[in-house]
Amino acid sequence: MEFRGVTIGEAEKIFIIHGAQEGIRVDGRGAGDYRPIQIDVGVMPNCYGSAKVCIGDTEILAGVKAELQTVEDTSKVADCLQFEIDLSANASVHFEGKRGDEFAEELSHALQSAYNNEAALPDIKKLIITKNHYWIIYIDIVILRYDGNVIDAVSLAAKSALYNTEIVDLMKIPGDQGKTFVELPEKNTTFHFDVSRAPLVVGVCKVGTANVMDPTSSEEECVHAILYVAVIPPEADDDVEFLMPSTELSDEECTVCLLRQAGGGAIEFESMRSMALQGISTVRKLNIALIKHLVAASEKADLDWVKPLV
Repeated sequence: MEFRGVTIGEAEKIFIIHGAQEGIRVDGRGAGDYRPIQIDVGVMPNCYGSAKVCIGDTEILAGVKAELQTVEDTSKVADCLQFEIDLSANASVHFEGKRGDEFAEELSHALQSAYNNEAALPDIKKLIITKNHYWIIYIDIVILRYDGNVIDAVSLAAKSALYNTEIVDLMKIPGDQGKTFVELPEKNTTFHFDVSRAPLVVGVCKVGTANVMDPTSSEEECVHAILYVAVIPPEADDDVEFLMPSTELSDEECTVCLLRQAGGGAIEFESMRSMALQGISTVRKLNIALIKHLVAASEKADLDWVKPLV
């Protein structure tokens, strides 16, 4: 569905569309440029992991919770990750009512689909403890302030919160009749997720004939169509020291795990192809910058350390 956060006049729409087609947006950015991105992790000590993401005036808060589940057979467990998105009415009056619920459901489905891939989170197997016990991970995301481009922001928040997550490494205790029990270890040992290949989802917007990234709420009023693109980066992207800004990126080894039109009118094949390629290239660059940022942040003892991502 399309979500419209503001209402602007026809003259302003024409101005925005013509500017985007010329590669000059209202705030001076190019079509593929982002507003300043800030990411802070470990902001909620009562969660297993958390992150706060700001893209311009869009503000997102993500928290991770883990619950131990007991079942008859963990081999039948479909998914250990569950995404839930809440749209605060304080973020925008347009979030009130059914329309906001539908938009939140669309965003959570996009994240759920993107992570529904074995390559997305290799450590997911650590959540299966025994034949009868497993961890289920809840990623709860709240949109605190809205000024466009929510999909990119919630995707960055989810990945950052998972990076910050610590899960208790439970002990396995053999029992009678082949059963296995679990209990807390004497020493509180934990494990982290390797999120280097966790997907990022970006929204590529068609404004006139231009492919625009990171639209503001005003620019979203002028969007003809939106394409969600989720990509699992190649293993080469793990080497953040090697991949300097001058490194030429090849998209051939990427795994595209989601292509979904999120609203607007029909898209021609060639136009969709160019939007998809734009999304893939953007995810590669965002992922490299994000991993560098998270690694640098984790090396700082002060959790209040905040540095712009771009």
